[in-house]
Amino acid sequence: KDELNTLYQRFTTLADRKKNITDDDLLDLLHTSEGDWAGFQLESVEVKANGAGAHSTVTLARNDETTVGAASGSDPVAAICSAINAAADTSAHLESYRVNAHRGSGRVHVELAVRFADRSGSGRAEDSDMVHAAASAYLKAVNHYRRHCYQSSREEPVAGD
Repeated sequence: KDELNTLYQRFTTLADRKKNITDDDLLDLLHTSEGDWAGFQLESVEVKANGAGAHSTVTLARNDETTVGAASGSDPVAAICSAINAAADTSAHLESYRVNAHRGSGRVHVELAVRFADRSGSGRAEDSDMVHAAASAYLKAVNHYRRHCYQSSREEPVAGD
């Protein structure tokens, strides 16, 4: 019951912040709750940019642990992704990204492509804050990849393999 209440509180917080809740958002909520493998949740993200590039600091939470990562990049999105890599202890590489502002809505949609050692991934997020949207999109890709790795390691071998 406590876990369900916590999950519901996180859902209502997300619903207050976002205009539309997607299937991916619901899966992220389920997979970031405590369990066999809980994904990372974005606690905070900060970016400072100047003419030479950008620096980002992110705080991620997973179960009862908090990790902080800091990194620099050529622009704010690259810095955010590198900081998430540092906090999540992953070596993903941002391949490309696209930011679209929804005219008149104050909403920003971020889509990005990510390369992991053995596969490609992607992430999408929408928020009123471009920094938060970029961090959420990249973290979705990282969590999806880590969830895939975890599930693959738990699968039973098929006879004849």
